[in-house]
Amino acid sequence: MPERSSDGQLFWVSRVGLLLTSVALTYYLTWHILSSRALAARWLAPIWVIETYLLIGLAVIIATRSPARPNTERRGTPRVPAAIPIRYATEEGQVGIGTLVDITEKGAGLLLPKMTLDATRVWIQFLWFDDRIGTQGRVIHAQETDEGVRLGLELQPLHPETRGLLTNFVIPYGAAGRGYHRNGHRPARTRPPQLPVQVEKDRICAWAIAEDLNDQGAVLLLPESFPKGARIRLAAWGNGVRREAEVVRWESLKKAPSGLFRVEVRHLRT
Repeated sequence: MPERSSDGQLFWVSRVGLLLTSVALTYYLTWHILSSRALAARWLAPIWVIETYLLIGLAVIIATRSPARPNTERRGTPRVPAAIPIRYATEEGQVGIGTLVDITEKGAGLLLPKMTLDATRVWIQFLWFDDRIGTQGRVIHAQETDEGVRLGLELQPLHPETRGLLTNFVIPYGAAGRGYHRNGHRPARTRPPQLPVQVEKDRICAWAIAEDLNDQGAVLLLPESFPKGARIRLAAWGNGVRREAEVVRWESLKKAPSGLFRVEVRHLRT
């Protein structure tokens, strides 16, 4: 995976160099000033002792400061959280379904299934709003997590259609995301990853984002609505196991820039 493994080494080299320079300069200036005033014989030793303690304190402060994490991505523009299912492909031929985590017009964060990933470029296709449009980017950050592989992409210059999709649908959807939570309650600061789930009903086959998924049921965001009592099939991301479920309630997301729905379902016993 692409990493910036040299950042930590550069941090410590620069700090050690700064400390050694400070020590040499401090001792030299002290000796030079006292010698010029004929005070070196009496005061040089005790002053050097005091300076030594001060420099030890400085060294402790430097040692306890941690460098920026090597895998931490540096970005100039904060990304907008936007959980959207995507289809991805790499130049090595790896393809599958993942989740867009956050995005700007210059970069994107993805969550992909756990796998060995040595790709330097990734193509993505948005499965909501307009699945004919996608983009690609260079991998600048990769990290394995419990849920999958987190990627940071530097996007190539956008095609006008792609820019229009991002500015008119994807980014507004993410920016208004705090208005989608249920019952007027604000979501917790730390939320579980929103993973893709495949939903099937007759001839309808769509990818949803699971706001909540457990043994009893699920709360899904998707571009399709189903009436209360409808029976659907769910396939959780990555395992392909399908479970029957029944729609308990649904609602339209009025703040979304396009037709999106929240559907709450409960699993049926088989």
